[in-house]
Amino acid sequence: MKNNDARTNELLAQVVERFRLHSKKVHSDDPFVAGIAAQICEVELWEMWALTQS
Repeated sequence: MKNNDARTNELLAQVVERFRLHSKKVHSDDPFVAGIAAQICEVELWEMWALTQS
């Protein structure tokens, strides 16, 4: 596992918090909200992956 500096760790924590928020919205009754939230989750998953790569 990559050792991250404090700034990278903070960015990763922020992305995780956003992902947790948006992943709850994926189950919304409004299909528009659910669709947008799913797309945002895809981006946030990519961000988490990118932040953990060397």
